[in-house]
Amino acid sequence: MAQPLVLASRSPRREVLLRHLVDSFTVDPVPVEEVAPRGLPVGEALEVIARKKALATAARHPEAWVLGADTVVVLGDELVGKARDEASEREHLALLSGTTHQVWTGLALVWGGKAVDAAHAVTAVRVERLPKEVVEAYVASRQWEGKAGGYGIQDRLLAPYLRIQVGPWSNVVGLPLAVTHALLARNRIPCKEPPTEAQLIDQNPF
Repeated sequence: MAQPLVLASRSPRREVLLRHLVDSFTVDPVPVEEVAPRGLPVGEALEVIARKKALATAARHPEAWVLGADTVVVLGDELVGKARDEASEREHLALLSGTTHQVWTGLALVWGGKAVDAAHAVTAVRVERLPKEVVEAYVASRQWEGKAGGYGIQDRLLAPYLRIQVGPWSNVVGLPLAVTHALLARNRIPCKEPPTEAQLIDQNPF
């Protein structure tokens, strides 16, 4: 009998994406301090944070696999976090407009209270110049709330101005499907083959 899987994330988008790989799992995030040791490369730092999330949840699910994840937006050497309010959202969009940034996601897998495996993915995203009316419409939509970098590539108001240069679209949404599938499969956790990124973009289940 397959062991249960728990997703240690409060992101509804990760839940939607994970259902492309696993039919049945539990969602149970536990708040943790999202910091990693200084000096680590971005991918490794995010794996550390994902591991913290997974370990915190694993304490409540000792007989389950636990998957943790963390996503950040990086512009040059600057971390672009989540927008706090409408004013900071406008600042985020102004900062990203006309630039290329990176979106990183770290993943970690825990079993029996111990870290078992980890992985990360990166995607480069080009943001075309955003017209003022688009910025104001997106700010008013509140779709940016809770999203790394203050935007969602799946959000239809912004999608026409966003271009993937390299890397998976699903990673920008919050869960790189091919990397997650490989992580689960190599640890013998039953999972389905993921859709292609093109199929996912075409379906856009958000």
